[in-house]
Amino acid sequence: MKTVTNQKGFTLIEIITVLVILGILAAVAVPKFIDLQNDARLKAAQSAVSETKARLSVAYAKYLLKKGVEPEHVKDICKILNDNKILPKSGTGYIDVGDDFKVSIKSHSSYANIKVHEVQGEALSPEVKDTWDKP
Repeated sequence: MKTVTNQKGFTLIEIITVLVILGILAAVAVPKFIDLQNDARLKAAQSAVSETKARLSVAYAKYLLKKGVEPEHVKDICKILNDNKILPKSGTGYIDVGDDFKVSIKSHSSYANIKVHEVQGEALSPEVKDTWDKP
């Protein structure tokens, strides 16, 4: 019977050690990855709020140029664009900022509340909302 003197390969302890190290790395990396996804959604939601504020500012400028007087109510600003996809004519409702976002606006006399409800179908935590004030 011949004995092999030069065996190559890993021992069971070496394999288990590598698996334990990989498990620890996975336990640390997965929660971090989930946090990064949430942070990305929050940043995207903030950009959607900025987009909505820019739309309101453009509509405000268009109102001033067209009417020559300051609007009494934010909903008057929304009506001037005459496009529910850009801003709801009633001043309250959902707006189209892209397929990934669910954004609503609620107008008051001198300001509008903007809220992002979802990004990529996921609810946000914490909520992303802001206010646009008439200049």
